[in-house]
Amino acid sequence: MKNTIIVALLMIFAQAAFAQDSYNVINIRGKVSKNGKTVRRGAKLKANDQIKFVTPRAMLLVSSQKYGRMVLSANPRKKQVSETSYILRNLISKGRASARGSEILFNSIMVRGYFGNEEHLVLGGEEKIRVSKKAFPLDKKNFFFINYQYKGEDVNKKLPYKDDYFFINQDRLFRINGEKISGEGINDFRLFYYKDGTPDEIGQLKLVFINDESPLKKTIDDMVSFVKENGSKPSEVKMAVDGFLRKHFGSPNKEEFEAWYKKNYE
Repeated sequence: MKNTIIVALLMIFAQAAFAQDSYNVINIRGKVSKNGKTVRRGAKLKANDQIKFVTPRAMLLVSSQKYGRMVLSANPRKKQVSETSYILRNLISKGRASARGSEILFNSIMVRGYFGNEEHLVLGGEEKIRVSKKAFPLDKKNFFFINYQYKGEDVNKKLPYKDDYFFINQDRLFRINGEKISGEGINDFRLFYYKDGTPDEIGQLKLVFINDESPLKKTIDDMVSFVKENGSKPSEVKMAVDGFLRKHFGSPNKEEFEAWYKKNYE
């Protein structure tokens, strides 16, 4: 009985905490509604509010004591439907860029964990991954490769390497017999390590690429302009971009996020 009461109290406190989360609307792009009513600048939103992005590419710039400034939007990779609604707390990205960067990966489990079970973002068209030379020697006979399906056929792409790094390069990945192919619609990949004539599957990957030619880059450019035009500090803009990427495109490598952001937005 005592345990039941404690659990019930914890649930009440958790619900109360969600209810107390509030977000101040700093600016709006397009038309957005809350619980069926148009959202206006200066409004206060709650974590359990129903949000609809009525017009294409609509965005909200909001701030909270807990998370600072952030941009809320529907997933820019999906066709936005004005009748689709979202619980506000599900639009919040509570994490930050992965701390993994130059960390050395010593076994297949670590390599698999590096990419995770969800989408993994590759910024600028290329990512480098550092592995143990002892566990994963890299040479002509020992290397990583990626497999994917293109027009019903298996494609195996050997990944370039240098020293104890291997690289996932978007341009090289999407070339067959030297001819560039469209990677549109291809985001499910299988990663293998080939050692002494035997391929060992590491696991499935879901890769999302954003480079200068990507339509998604224009979406991020628009979002950055939207945040900057409202007097946000440089650190606030950077945090907003980080959260936006993580929410909609997957987790980037921290070091490569820093380099990509500096190149494009500082």
